[in-house]
Amino acid sequence: MAYHNLVLQPLECIKKRPCHNQYLKGWQEFLDLSRLMAIDQGIVYGLEAKKMGALVEAIKLRGAFLKQSPLPSKVGRTRPRLITVVDEGRVLKLLFIRHPSAFFSWRKWAPVIREHLPTQLDTVGKTSEAIA
Repeated sequence: MAYHNLVLQPLECIKKRPCHNQYLKGWQEFLDLSRLMAIDQGIVYGLEAKKMGALVEAIKLRGAFLKQSPLPSKVGRTRPRLITVVDEGRVLKLLFIRHPSAFFSWRKWAPVIREHLPTQLDTVGKTSEAIA
């Protein structure tokens, strides 16, 4: 497990939002790090258009491909999105959810995360017969 701040520089004040170029630089760094760390899935906090647009641009600049999947059900007022990135044969699944600072219930979001980003942790303590 790893945590990465997408915006790599401090903002001027708490009310200031990142610009497109700040998101773009962050995504470029994230894509490099995910390759180095062999990350195949991630949870992204926030669904802002600038953040999503910068990701699309970063992927195109790499010559990689993406598939965007708006998920069918909303959680509260927010519709999560699943973006799958294919970069030189490596697949990276990114689940975009509402930002925790927007005050939401983890109980409502946990099933979405479990459904779309299954992890190795789900198999801890199970026998190989139970997993197969």
